[in-house]
Amino acid sequence: PKLLNKLDSLTKWLVSSIVFIIVLIRRDGPTFWCLIGSILASFICKVLKKLLNQKRPHAAKKQDPGMPSSHANSLAFLSTYAALSLMKSSPISAVLCITGGLLLASLRVVCGHHTTSQVSVGYLLGSLLASSWFNLEKHVLSFSLAIDVVQTTAAIAVATFLLVFWRSWMGELQSALRNRQLNSISNK
Repeated sequence: PKLLNKLDSLTKWLVSSIVFIIVLIRRDGPTFWCLIGSILASFICKVLKKLLNQKRPHAAKKQDPGMPSSHANSLAFLSTYAALSLMKSSPISAVLCITGGLLLASLRVVCGHHTTSQVSVGYLLGSLLASSWFNLEKHVLSFSLAIDVVQTTAAIAVATFLLVFWRSWMGELQSALRNRQLNSISNK
């Protein structure tokens, strides 16, 4: 499981990097629309976590509520949205998106961060939000002015997301590096 734990710990950085690269390359209304939806789904998931307040498994390192899984929610939103976007042009790529999202989300259970139900609910929530957001896109982006509004909103949403989550991610990274240093010192 050491390799799986490493892959799990890198998932948010890998997914964030892929999203960032896609935004840089495409810079169009549908891409920004997806990005806004993804951030909105993350906030909805965080609110549900606070309301449900279900504990994580006993072996989990984090002590915050685990229902629904935020990682599964984000992976489901992005993989479902990508699959829906690719369905007509590349059905195989669409299937690979869903498969990749499911595999990465399942690592949350395998690595002991969440229960199966926490990941399942997170994944279902993300998939439902992505499907709804994808269908709403056709109506919103049919107006040319809407694309400018979506791009501006995406910039504000990304800035807000970075302010809220980036600090937390950096704290987790520093803690992991500190633990690694302490482990290497105690092993000597």
